Amino acid sequence: MFYMSPDHSNWWIPALILASPIPLLVMLFTTGPFIHSIQVKLPASARTSKEALKAFAERPNADTILRFHYMKLWPWPTSKEIPFGRLRRIKPSLKAGWANLEWVSENAAEHSKYQDKLWYEMAQGAFQRKYYVNRDQKTDRGAVPGVWNEMWKQIPMKGSREDPMVAARSRRPVTLSGRPGKKL
Repeated sequence: MFYMSPDHSNWWIPALILASPIPLLVMLFTTGPFIHSIQVKLPASARTSKEALKAFAERPNADTILRFHYMKLWPWPTSKEIPFGRLRRIKPSLKAGWANLEWVSENAAEHSKYQDKLWYEMAQGAFQRKYYVNRDQKTDRGAVPGVWNEMWKQIPMKGSREDPMVAARSRRPVTLSGRPGKKL
């Protein structure tokens, strides 16, 4: 047998075993979960008529719950409920991964100084808070077509004034340089 040959090194066997999960890990950390269904928990006022639903889609409440059904690494679908006001759009990039939507957690403002650190992103599971919504998909199974498109327009881009992280930063107390502990 070749792998028992004294003429060849046996180090390639453990190297192959240890290197085999690398493609899986790369895929896990560079792609967001692919959302295949979004359900909106509508308030009673938006359920009265189609016009009320259109008006709601143009100005959704920040506490409106969206249920995302998505696939990630596991072979079964997963769902997560996220408040609409905690979402922001991002541009897919090498650092952000293959995602165009991000869920900003409630304690993200506390950790914003580490936001640009890749080690922090990986340690906090930031890749688990990023999702990919296929915007080219033409299937709209809602009672009123275009509701999700209107809601998508209301989700702020990362770094814009309406971004939850930017709004949280502006509410933090200001400290004067050279005067630790003094707050305005």
